[in-house]
Amino acid sequence: MELRGLAIVFHTPISCSGRGNCCSRVQFADAPGAGFLNQMKNRGDGRPVAGRVVKCVQAVAEGPPRVDRYERGVEDRIPDASTSNVDPFYSASLAKLVRRVNLLLERVYPQSSIPDCLSELHLKFISPYLVREVLKNQKDPWLSLAFFRWAENFPDYKHPPDTYVAMFYKLVNSKEISKPGNMEEARALLTDMSQRGWNVSCIYFNILISKMCRLGQTEAAKKLLEEMIEGGPSPDVITYSTFISGLCKAGQITEAFQVFDTMKANNCAPNTITYNTLIHHVGKVGWVGDGCKLFQEMKNSASRPDLVTYTCLISGLCKAGRIEEALHKFHDLKTEGLSADVVIYNTLMDGLGKAGRTEEAGELLGMMKANGVKADLVTYNTLIDGVGKEGRMDMAFSFFEEMKAREIEPDVVTYSILIDAVGKAGHAEDASQLIDEMLELGCAPNLVTWNSLINGLVKAGQIDEAERVFNKMTVNGCVPDVVTYNSLIDGLGKSGKVETACHLFKEMKNKSCTPDLVTYNSLINGLGRAGYVEESYKLYGKLTNKGYPLDVVTYNILIDSLGKAGLVEAAWEVLAEMKARNFEPDVFTYNTLINALGKAGQVAEACELFEEMKQKKCVSDVVTYNTLIHGLGKAGFVDKAWKVFEEMQADGCVPDALTYDSLIHCLRKAGKTDLAFTVLREMERKGFRAKAVVINNVINSLVRSGQAEKASKFLDVLRSKGFVHVSPENHCLESAYRDSADQITLCVGPIQTSDVISDQMILRGISFHVLGCLDLFCVVLPVWWPKLDTACNVTRKRSNGHLISIAPRNCLSKVSR
Repeated sequence: MELRGLAIVFHTPISCSGRGNCCSRVQFADAPGAGFLNQMKNRGDGRPVAGRVVKCVQAVAEGPPRVDRYERGVEDRIPDASTSNVDPFYSASLAKLVRRVNLLLERVYPQSSIPDCLSELHLKFISPYLVREVLKNQKDPWLSLAFFRWAENFPDYKHPPDTYVAMFYKLVNSKEISKPGNMEEARALLTDMSQRGWNVSCIYFNILISKMCRLGQTEAAKKLLEEMIEGGPSPDVITYSTFISGLCKAGQITEAFQVFDTMKANNCAPNTITYNTLIHHVGKVGWVGDGCKLFQEMKNSASRPDLVTYTCLISGLCKAGRIEEALHKFHDLKTEGLSADVVIYNTLMDGLGKAGRTEEAGELLGMMKANGVKADLVTYNTLIDGVGKEGRMDMAFSFFEEMKAREIEPDVVTYSILIDAVGKAGHAEDASQLIDEMLELGCAPNLVTWNSLINGLVKAGQIDEAERVFNKMTVNGCVPDVVTYNSLIDGLGKSGKVETACHLFKEMKNKSCTPDLVTYNSLINGLGRAGYVEESYKLYGKLTNKGYPLDVVTYNILIDSLGKAGLVEAAWEVLAEMKARNFEPDVFTYNTLINALGKAGQVAEACELFEEMKQKKCVSDVVTYNTLIHGLGKAGFVDKAWKVFEEMQADGCVPDALTYDSLIHCLRKAGKTDLAFTVLREMERKGFRAKAVVINNVINSLVRSGQAEKASKFLDVLRSKGFVHVSPENHCLESAYRDSADQITLCVGPIQTSDVISDQMILRGISFHVLGCLDLFCVVLPVWWPKLDTACNVTRKRSNGHLISIAPRNCLSKVSR
């Protein structure tokens, strides 16, 4: 016996009334009622069939009540084989038929039409229950839809609402819903239901809007919402909230607010979820002011803020840097009768950490413990990240040990944060030890972990160790990505190992890791630094010929390499090409070329470039002015250098030590000793410590111009400010004081003055060196030859009592000068 729909087909003889006769092949229609039962009560020869079969048929005809559905006011009872009390003979037969239908569909469709596919079943009747079972067991949504469309055209059959619903869910829950046409088919099902006069719940529209938003089809979702508003069913709070969420996730915040306003205009009150969604997303995009307004509106409405609301608002305030307001909202929790959970603590900790207020973040951990809130992995990762970025590695490792003591296992994120922090702090060895610890504990480092370690080693200048870690990474089964290769190629290039960098570049391409612009820039830079300027220029040419998109950094690197190699004309050409490709030179571009022009003595061109820089409103920095002042001074254009210095101050650019050094040097060389001394005094007043050679050169110039007293007083000022005490920090300045005092003594002449200076220097605790003693002796010797004993006494005093042998030729050479 086989069940087709709710039709019964007998294939095997069935005993009847014990007479041994068999009923012939008989088909009975799916027509519950007396007529159907009367047909079943008679065999093929007119005699009644056995009672068991009659009972079975009666069960099939009636079916068990399962779920109530209404179609035109008539109840339609939906059988369910899994829960019904249908005779097992009936259930097994239906399941078999369902399997056969789906098997035939999968085997021959779409090469054949549905009627052709199912022709061998000789179906005369079908039922809603059969259709639903086929849909439920068919995995392919397109096959399901094809069968559904075929069934609705079957003679004397019509889909009830629940079959439409089953087909609808089949489509929207399918992984293929994103494919073209599926969403439209699901929408068409709802339209068909409405056209049949059924009251379609907005639940199904909400599901469709949600799916559309997830697939990025916000315009289609908007159109569907508008249709609901115009023709029903009326959107509810879930409809609006779902669409608002979809718009926010798509970055359409303005449109989300428009829907929010429409919602309120249509007398649909927003709920807590609606407000939380908006507050969360406006915080993410930095519209925290709107978030605060929504929060206040929410407090005045029937929807009271909950813990999620406060978490979203605090997160937004922290991201906007409004930490005090975030703390204020956090303390308001208790007033509102809410208890902070671990999520809100973690959110505030993260904000405090990123604002550099790690001490307060640590205090929150103590507050958590006091309030019985258990810290989790995110808590400690957040704290470690905050103190790690500040370079407070002792505190970072303290939190690390504390979390382990509290039986919170560090994960790969914890280790990655620590490794990145210790690498940036210059503790590359600690980073390597952490990797080893991870491997021992079975916590597999991920790509981010390895990249953090390699990057830290490269920045610490430990290129060999970085290469070793790279090899270890591949041995442990982690495939390097473009970030890994870029770090190593950049480090190798800067350390002069450009051949290894080129080898790594080839390996990268052989392993199907596509180089990006950072890769090429690093390689061009490395080649240029190593003196392979021609090769770097060729690589640049290959990139431009292939139409590879370059950036300002590429041109800057190339201009810098060409400029340092003295190829100024080539650098000019690259600048012209850069402009032709619509790239605006930045301050680094101008600084690099101005420096190259200055070194080549082309100061006029350098000044022209400086003027162009101002016309293009490219703000000069201290490097620009220093480079120009140095170039002008070197070329002897001292007055022009001084004007640039004045312009620098007028533009609000603060000079640094290098500015003063360059200016003092060019002024002194031009014989403008007084002005050089004035600049040196200004430099000292502003807290800059001049180099020993700068002080010495200015003092020499003062002494040679007959201003020894001024030089001596200036040295006293330096000493009074602690510039000349014997200590590791100012040893050079002590040397400058000592050398300058020697020069004063050399030029003053009279032995009494020399003796006084010597006494003062001895009292000040400043030692003398041999050259200074020799200078003094050579000055005194020709002037007071008759008083040789006195000269020797002064020299002996200056040498702290030690005898110094002086070669005659040294004395003579000194005297001759």
